[in-house]
Order: sequence, then C-alpha cells, then structure tokens
Amino acid sequence: MKAPWQRCAPYLVALAMSGVSAPSSALDIDRDFFGFLDLNVAKSAFGPNPALKMGMVSWNQNGFAFAILTADGHIYTDGVTTRGGCGTIGLPDDWSCEISAVTSKHVHLVMKQANKVRRIGDIELLKDGTTQTTDQVFPEQGSPYIE
Repeated sequence: MKAPWQRCAPYLVALAMSGVSAPSSALDIDRDFFGFLDLNVAKSAFGPNPALKMGMVSWNQNGFAFAILTADGHIYTDGVTTRGGCGTIGLPDDWSCEISAVTSKHVHLVMKQANKVRRIGDIELLKDGTTQTTDQVFPEQGSPYIE
C-alpha cells in the first residue's frame, strides 16, 4: 500500500498552485499572492485523477502550506519554504524544488523526485486577484498530462 504522500503526489503542487502561489518577497512577487485561498474545485482539472473535494493554500513571505481533501476522503498537507531558496516541507528527502518569479505576477515552480522532474507549474496572478495555474505532470508511471 502506498504511503499517503504517494497517493496524493499528483495533487500536491496542483493544489498549492491552483489556490494561490508565490515565493518569498525576495523573489519580487506581487503581495496579492499572499493570504489564504480556497481551491475552486468546479473550475479545476486534475488530469486522469479524481477531483479533490476541497483544498486551501496559505502563502506568506516565507512560502506556502496547503491542505487537501481527496475524493476518497483522505486529508493531506505539506508545504514549501522559500527562505534561502526552495525547500520542501513534509515530503520525503528525495523531493526538491526550484522556484522563480518570471514577473511579479507569474511564478514558476519545478518539483523533482530524486532529480527527476515530476511537475512543472506556472502560476499567474490575474487582474481580478485570482490565480490561474497550469501544471505539467510527469508521473512515475503512465503518460505525462496537464492539470
């Protein structure tokens, strides 16, 4: 049986980035990224995976933390610190991240497992204050897909 983080891995960054996402202020991002946002499940796509029941992300100048409720009723949470670079919180030691501000309203996040890219995400802050996220997912098994 897979550990909870393994079952939820396809959702991890998708949720974090779908709700809201931004690195630390040192990356020169718009402060409108910061705060609490709920995932709009009705407007979200999760590739071949079942839709989440809910999700929430909290961003501040130090990174983000998020929690999700999966379709089968499991709760998962982890995060990313952006202090001094990009570091994972609550993921196995072989996971790492890279984060950058393309512009003050566009964040680029790469998640790796054992140096293999598993997810590339682009998060954009829209004029209405919401975020739009596109994730390219490269699962351990199966074909790559877009969320």
